[in-house]
Amino acid sequence: MYNIVYSIVFHQSIEFVNHFLKNIEKYNKENNYLIIIHLSDKLYNQKDNLYKKNVMINPIHYNKKLFTHLLMKPFIENFEYLISQNICFDNFMTLTSSNRLVRQAPKFVLQNINKLKGVSEPQQALDKFLNCPDSPWHWPTFLKNKDILKIFQDNKIKIIGGQVSGRLYSKNIMEKICKFIRVNKIMELIKKELCFEEIILPTLANYYMNTNQLVYCHTFWNKPSSIPNVNDVKQILNEKPHIFIIKRFPEDLNHILYKTTFS
Repeated sequence: MYNIVYSIVFHQSIEFVNHFLKNIEKYNKENNYLIIIHLSDKLYNQKDNLYKKNVMINPIHYNKKLFTHLLMKPFIENFEYLISQNICFDNFMTLTSSNRLVRQAPKFVLQNINKLKGVSEPQQALDKFLNCPDSPWHWPTFLKNKDILKIFQDNKIKIIGGQVSGRLYSKNIMEKICKFIRVNKIMELIKKELCFEEIILPTLANYYMNTNQLVYCHTFWNKPSSIPNVNDVKQILNEKPHIFIIKRFPEDLNHILYKTTFS
């Protein structure tokens, strides 16, 4: 039984991917963990060169495109592949390739999904945008997907948005989310592309959990390209003890962030 499965989508070099896989290994001493990865076509053809420990490669592979449903789809496919392979696990966490773990992950057990109730990263609600449209984010684009919007309205689901990085789902919650997406044919109803993973996944998680979902990653939205400096990371780790993942680390593995030990 795995305490936690980390789900990640990669398109970078073998060196970059292996660095990240070893990063997760380093900071999960308390967990029996598994990593499931969804690869670009090029990376999949080089999969024999990837670090193997506690890593599962989804045989489904394709090239993704930013600001499209192709960033959400791999998370669904990763989860469904785990189920198809009868993998036993308690929790599922979504990560992006620009994340890095910077201190030890907590020991994840099934019942700690709500342990830190109320501790979550800022989220945006659609109803707030409709009342005050000065900060549009993805909402104007999302509203063009009227069929998808109607499904959520018919089910009386409050629509919110937030980062995908570091979101924790219990297995049973993620099963409900995937079922909702499949049964309602969400992927087939897309009229206007956007970052669906930042709206649909957190929306359904909060709906089925009936509380704010836990987010263990901090993003420095106020920084250029959201890339922090070393002091930024140290400060947030001091202020938010539940945070153990940072977004965004640059792709240059020679950057000082990679050479700094934070804990």
